[in-house]
Amino acid sequence: MKVVITGGGGMLGWKLARALLARGELTGVDGKPAKISRLVLFDTAFPPKLPADPRLEAVSGDIAAPGALAGIVTPETQSIFHLASVVSAGAEADFDLGWRVNLEGTRSLLELARKCAQPPRLVFTSSVAAFGGELPAVLDDSTTPNPQTSYGAQKVCCEYLITDYTRKGIHRRPQPAPAHHRGASWQAQPGGFVLRQRRAARAAERRGLGMPGGAGHLRVAALAQALRG
Repeated sequence: MKVVITGGGGMLGWKLARALLARGELTGVDGKPAKISRLVLFDTAFPPKLPADPRLEAVSGDIAAPGALAGIVTPETQSIFHLASVVSAGAEADFDLGWRVNLEGTRSLLELARKCAQPPRLVFTSSVAAFGGELPAVLDDSTTPNPQTSYGAQKVCCEYLITDYTRKGIHRRPQPAPAHHRGASWQAQPGGFVLRQRRAARAAERRGLGMPGGAGHLRVAALAQALRG
C-alpha cells in the first residue's frame, strides 16, 4: 500500500516515517493489514541523511502551490497523515501565508483524495490552539472550540472541512485504538480522524504516551497507532 505523510521532513513527520518503515504495515482501506510498499514524504525540507530504503521517497515543495501534490496523492494512495502546517507564530506573523498553507493546502489535499481509487484513510493533526477563553482544567472532546489566534482558527476550519469531505465519502475515518489516550484527544467524529493535543501532560506521562516535560505533546507511537484500527 502507498502511504503519504505531508510535513514528513519535520520532527514529528520524520519520526513517524521511521516508525512506519520499522512497522512495515498499516490497516488498508479494506480494513485488513497491508504491507507498506511505498512511503512518500512531502515537505519544504528534509533531514540531511535519509535512509536508503526502496520504499521511501522524499519530495520537496509548497503544499499550497497549484499542482504541488498532484504526483504525491495519486489514485493508489490508501493512507494519508496530514501534518504539514505553518505553526502558531508563523501563522500569526504572516496572515496570508497561514491561511494559504493551512487551509488551502488542506483543501488541495482533500481534492486529490477525491480522485483516489478508494477513499483513503486520513489522520489530521489539529491543535490545542483550537481552544481559548475561559477553559476547564482538562480539555476533552466536549470542549467547544474557541480559537484566539489565526493558527487556531485555521485548524478549526480544517476540522470542519474534513468532516464535510468525510460525510460525502471522500475519505475514510480510521477507528481509534481501544486504549484511552490522555496525551492526545482522539476525536472520532464523522470528519476523519482528528488528532487534537490536550493540556494533560501528567496524565499522558503516567500512561506512557506523553513526552516528559512537554505539556500536550504525544509520542510518535501513539500517532502511528491511529491507522492500525
